[in-house]
Formats: sequence, C-alpha cells, structure tokens
Amino acid sequence: MKTKEIENPTNLQVWYEENKERFVNWLDSRSEIYSRIAEMPTTRRTVIRVNLITVAMIVGAVAVGQQPVVSICSMMCAAYLVKRLNGTDNKE
Repeated sequence: MKTKEIENPTNLQVWYEENKERFVNWLDSRSEIYSRIAEMPTTRRTVIRVNLITVAMIVGAVAVGQQPVVSICSMMCAAYLVKRLNGTDNKE
C-alpha cells in the first residue's frame, strides 16, 4: 500500500501567495498619468486591458494577409478583452 507524500510548496508558489494581494491592490489602484490623460479616474488594470486590445488589433491587422489563422485568433483575443473591459465598467 502506497502512502501519499505531502508536497512542499515551491519557491514560486510561496512567492505568489506572499505577493498576490499586493499585486491585486496595485492593479486596482489609480493610474495618475492615464487619469490625467482621460480626465477621469482610471485604474492600472483598465490601462493594461486597453493596451492589450490595441496590441491584439495591430497583430490582427498585420497578420490578415499572410496568416489568417493568427489574425482570427488575435481578433478573438481582442474581442474577449473588450468583453472583460466592458464587464468591469458595468460593475462600477
């Protein structure tokens, strides 16, 4: 009969648990630069999502001629990010 050994957490798991709350608080804090540009309160999470949408749309536009599959995947990622962005705006 085999016994189940207790697994020790790795250094990465320990680091993640220690810093998870601090990182989430940083994401949800106000971005001063983008808040001044947009003239409304903007969180870092929103800024990151908007920039990822822009990158995904640029990749989709560049890849549409040569790699249609990459373009479709990129546009699907952009659509998902827009959905997530709109979902967080509705909660506030």
